[in-house]
Amino acid sequence: MGAALLVVSAFLVWGSLDIGIGTISEKGTDSSAGVAVIALAVGVIAVLVGSFAGLPRQFVRGAWALFGVAAVGLGIYALIQINNAPADFFSGVNSAIKDSGVGGVLGQLGISDQTVKHAAAQITSVDYGPGVFVAIAGGVATLVAALAGGAGRA
Repeated sequence: MGAALLVVSAFLVWGSLDIGIGTISEKGTDSSAGVAVIALAVGVIAVLVGSFAGLPRQFVRGAWALFGVAAVGLGIYALIQINNAPADFFSGVNSAIKDSGVGGVLGQLGISDQTVKHAAAQITSVDYGPGVFVAIAGGVATLVAALAGGAGRA
């Protein structure tokens, strides 16, 4: 079950940034997160196959626990990245303003970089997509399988 959730999560929207004039959405497959959750799913499945081939039960449980913790950690990291998306987006805008020469004009008008960042942050919002939560659920399901210790439960 955990592997299936991880694979599905890669193809769902993980987050979106609304910048007032439009929305930018990102699926798991739009970033390395999608590749990572698919790799974790492949690892979970490989260990499942290995358990039927005779891998020691403790190894199977340990590997599933490792993959489960990695998936949950990746989901938490993604939530933090999504939350920081407005600041990251507008730090690039600030750099572009400085490089264009407009920054000097804004400075002469008494408009600081912090004022621009604050104003930009007011017109943005983020939404957490279902993909990140499905990935976390896949990690939790894999952890539960590791704790239960039975083959066929991941």
